[in-house]
Amino acid sequence: MANSLQAKFARFFGYTAAVISVLMSGWLLVYFWGLREEWMYGRGLSSQPLPSRPLVRMAVVLIFGLALPFIGAWLMPQRRRAVMQTRIGSHSLNYAFRVILFFLGALLVAVFVVAVSMWLLDSGLG
Repeated sequence: MANSLQAKFARFFGYTAAVISVLMSGWLLVYFWGLREEWMYGRGLSSQPLPSRPLVRMAVVLIFGLALPFIGAWLMPQRRRAVMQTRIGSHSLNYAFRVILFFLGALLVAVFVVAVSMWLLDSGLG
């Protein structure tokens, strides 16, 4: 009974960590793009000043934004199968599929964040 409950909590926290990593990855990619646009074209002339070291911050944000889908795919719990698979590459194929899925999820989150922010700014609420 306790082992089953522990497995359910582990699976729940694995899914939660994976979802949070995808959300954070999407937000970090949008933040990187905003910093990049401001540094290349605005040079701090807009309402928000640039950070003190924009290239370092852009590099750190991009590294974390691209690394989080890998971590999220690793944290995602695998489904147990009754019959053991004999293929050696099945785990790496499953991991590669999850990484691709998480990158697509991060891009969807980034598009959603941009769309909501544009909607808020256009409506006068932002």
